[in-house]
Amino acid sequence: MEPILNYYLNVLPIYFLEVLAIITGFYFLFKRKANNWNKGLVYFLMFTVFTELIASYAIVGFFSDYNYFSFVEDTLFKKNTWIYNCFLLFEFIFFILYFRYYIKSHYWKNNIKIAVIVFVITSILNLLLTDVFFRSYSQITIIFGTLLLLITVFRFYFELLNSDDILNIKRYLPLYVSIGILIFYLCFSPLSIYSNYYNKENKLFMKVFSNGLLFANLFKYLIFSLGFLVCSKKNNNELND
Repeated sequence: MEPILNYYLNVLPIYFLEVLAIITGFYFLFKRKANNWNKGLVYFLMFTVFTELIASYAIVGFFSDYNYFSFVEDTLFKKNTWIYNCFLLFEFIFFILYFRYYIKSHYWKNNIKIAVIVFVITSILNLLLTDVFFRSYSQITIIFGTLLLLITVFRFYFELLNSDDILNIKRYLPLYVSIGILIFYLCFSPLSIYSNYYNKENKLFMKVFSNGLLFANLFKYLIFSLGFLVCSKKNNNELND
């Protein structure tokens, strides 16, 4: 029981900041006339918390030596990677399309749309035709998703820097979202490559992996919360969301 309690105590700060981001997100929606993508962002944060709570069954089973959730022991559902492989694909699609919305160039919009379609097809085929779905995080999804997200965000930055909007950037929510999500994936993606080493025999990697995800998540949701609060107040000459 103690390892399980320690696990939830360790992730409690993440849950706290996730809930804080949701609360500040609804405050932002209450104070501002937000577009559908920013509304969707708040609901996506709720979906994220729900997914993480469901996926925690694998951690509870792992640390309790399957005194809890014994029915998943020695099954394909022993790990929660099947949940996160679906979630990661959905998350990449959401954030790539989120930033695509703010890109004005039709050329880039069309290319990103095509790239997303290719990315989704490739990722799904990889999950269906290999054993990665239940075994580990899909490197195809993470690597190509991260690259496509980086390209989309950098294009978003390029257009922002070359427009008058940069003068009123302080209360522009997509900027905060981009910082939070980029830092998270620049930390998570390298760690996920070695996720197969996450086991009781490799305590050093377990510590590095857990702490890396902890700080990456804390930073992401703290930035999201800050963005919602700062952007909840708008002057007439500031950017539209």
